[in-house]
Amino acid sequence: MTENQNQKERRKSLFDYLTDIIEVSHKKATSRGRGDYSQQGWSRIMISAINSYGSLLKDSTLEELEERVERLEKLEQSLPVLHEEATPLDP
Repeated sequence: MTENQNQKERRKSLFDYLTDIIEVSHKKATSRGRGDYSQQGWSRIMISAINSYGSLLKDSTLEELEERVERLEKLEQSLPVLHEEATPLDP
């Protein structure tokens, strides 16, 4: 398995863990019968997990964009060069 696939699997695993943490902390923070201190603690956990999820998502998106740019650059290099002196088609 390549390092890139390993990294994607780890990121997927982190997304799954963070999703679980967000769900559990949301339930705990919004459930009745808990003290304000407890609800604040669970709310802090939820906010932290949401921030981490957002950062991970941003990193993932940037990595995907970098890969797309690399593929486009390779494709561009493999195409024949179009000459500037070529005349456009007349309508």
